[in-house]
Amino acid sequence: MNIRRKLSLQFAAIVSTILVCFSLVIYVSYERSRRNDFYNRLEERAVLTASIITDVVDKHRDLIRRIDTTSSTLYREQVMIFDRNGNLVYNDRAEDRQITGNLAKKIFSSNRILLELPYGYEGIGIEYGNKTYSYAVVVSALDYHGKNRLSNLKLSLFISTILGILFSFLGGWYFARKSLMPMSQVVSRVNLITENNLNERLDEGNGHDEISELSSTFNRMLERLELAFTLQKSFVSHASHEFRTPLTIMLSEIEMMMINHSNNEELQQMLRSVKEEILSLNNLSTKLLSLAKTNLDFSNSTTSGIRIDELIMSAISDFSKANPTCKINLEFSDLPENQEFLVVEGEEQLLKTAFINLISNAFKFSNDSAVFITVGFSNARTIFISFKDNGVGIPPEEVDNIFEPFYRISTSNKVEGHGLGLALTSRIISLHKGTIRVRSKVGQGSEFTVMLPTATRR
Repeated sequence: MNIRRKLSLQFAAIVSTILVCFSLVIYVSYERSRRNDFYNRLEERAVLTASIITDVVDKHRDLIRRIDTTSSTLYREQVMIFDRNGNLVYNDRAEDRQITGNLAKKIFSSNRILLELPYGYEGIGIEYGNKTYSYAVVVSALDYHGKNRLSNLKLSLFISTILGILFSFLGGWYFARKSLMPMSQVVSRVNLITENNLNERLDEGNGHDEISELSSTFNRMLERLELAFTLQKSFVSHASHEFRTPLTIMLSEIEMMMINHSNNEELQQMLRSVKEEILSLNNLSTKLLSLAKTNLDFSNSTTSGIRIDELIMSAISDFSKANPTCKINLEFSDLPENQEFLVVEGEEQLLKTAFINLISNAFKFSNDSAVFITVGFSNARTIFISFKDNGVGIPPEEVDNIFEPFYRISTSNKVEGHGLGLALTSRIISLHKGTIRVRSKVGQGSEFTVMLPTATRR
């Protein structure tokens, strides 16, 4: 979850909690106010009815009902009056609301009782009269209008809370987006900075907030990285000359000794062994420097449109001259009619080096010194070049490691090499925005397929 969404959710959660708390307080306060008001009205009604009873004798109950109906009544109101023995002496509505004589006795002992009755009825019981002659008056009714207003309030609070939560999330998203926009700009700018443009710097803004401090920190880091890369470039540039010079001198001295002491077979054998080690060391240093230079100098290389078919044939020609025993079979498959689709954008010498490395790798591991190369074209405007051999193959558990520098598979003990060719090749293909895929089976050989985008696709 990104920071923008997290801030929006946290802001919405805080506002939602506040809204829910306020809604609950309003709802509970209104419910309490409604109950108090309704019970007061019930009590007033009970007192009014009881006062009528004290002035009218028992034989005039019909008169009581007539007087009672002329006064203001509550919704589905019921008035029940009990004497001190718990006997019902008056009931204006023949409904069973579970009000009995036992309840009347409790009223006489408590003077006033609030009642929660079935089906939503609410009531109040009071004692009216004196110690010798008093009645228990129970008035119950439905607070229809109050509960209806309470229901409307609950619905309004629910809708308002939901809308408040929604708007708080949208508002939080907007303000989080606005607040983090400078951060997004910093991230976008940093993503554009690579090893090829380390001289770029971020805008530090007003220099007083956290974003400015972050940009300033990034700029200081970029300065250190640029310095480190500059020193590394300088080292590689000087090392490429410094390593070759003594090796070349040593090689020349050995060749001179071999000429001057041609009659000494034992010395000749020793000098040939030393010469092979020097050539191996020279080859190793060349590949190491090439690998380092591809990481540093590609941005300064001159790229151009290259015909891939011509380049692969040039690589085959160069390799065949140095290895005349290699049997290379070249095949073209599904080439496009438009010759422009055979053109890739890149550095010619680097690509040739990658292709020669793949041919050399297939040749060294092939059992019959045969290499099969196929050049084709896919519908996605991508050129593929496959290099196949009939060699020992690569164990499945080692396929993922073969492009690591100095890694050699377990079946390559009898093959000369330092484990740098495929690492260099992978880096070159990656710099050209291509991919390299491997299919191999132990005992049946391997196939390396290079996929490169055409210049028209770019």
